[in-house]
Amino acid sequence: MLENMKQAGFRMIMLGVESFSERVLKDFNKRITVPEIWKSIQRILDAGIQPLYYVIPFAPTIKLDELIDTIRQSIIALTVGVEVSINTYIWAIPGTPVYESEQHEVMYKDTFVEGANKILRKPHFILPEDPEVKTLAEKFIEHYPSYEQELCQKFGITHMPRRTASLVTFYAMLDLLGDYEQEKGLILEALDDIAHGRFIDRLAYGKKSTQTLISSMKWGSSPWAS
Repeated sequence: MLENMKQAGFRMIMLGVESFSERVLKDFNKRITVPEIWKSIQRILDAGIQPLYYVIPFAPTIKLDELIDTIRQSIIALTVGVEVSINTYIWAIPGTPVYESEQHEVMYKDTFVEGANKILRKPHFILPEDPEVKTLAEKFIEHYPSYEQELCQKFGITHMPRRTASLVTFYAMLDLLGDYEQEKGLILEALDDIAHGRFIDRLAYGKKSTQTLISSMKWGSSPWAS
C-alpha cells in the first residue's frame, strides 16, 4: 500500500501519535502501542514518504516521567527525518467527555469583544492532573515566549516551521525542569544545523540508518533507558 501511495505522488502521511506513554494512549483510546507506532514510522520512511505526527505533551493524565519519555522519543523521531507537530494541551471544548469530566481543571481565556465593550471568558484548554506536570505547564505558559525569542535570536531563526517550533518547545520544557543537559544539547545542535542549512533532509538518512537507529531502541521505553 505505501509503495502504491509513493508511486501515486503522496509526499506526507500525518499520524495522531499523541504520546509515547502506553498508559496515556489507553486513556485516549488510541488502540495502538508504542512499538506499533515506531514500526509504522519506519515503514513510512522506508517507502520514501515523509511521516508527520502530532503529539500532546500536556495530556490531562500524563505523569512527569511519561512526558520526559515522550520528549526524548520525539527528539529521536526528528533525527530520523520525521516531522513533529505539537498540540501543547487538550483544547477545552464544551460537550466533549474530557471537558465535562469533573476531575479535569479548565484554563479559561478572556477575549475582548470589539463593539460590545465586553470581555468574553471562554474555555481554553485542560490542565494536566499530575501536580508536577501542572506546575510545569503553568510555568511553560508564562515563560515560553522568552525561550522562543532567545533561541530565535541566538540562531538567527526568522521562520518557525513545525520542526523548529517543536525543538524550541521541547527545549523550554526541559530547561524549566532543570538538568536534562544531554537532551537539551541535542536540541541545540539540531537548531544550529537548521540555522546553517545542515539539518537532515526529509529522508537523507536512507533506509539503513533509519532502521539501525529505530531497531536499537527499547520498545515501550525511552531510547535513553539502560
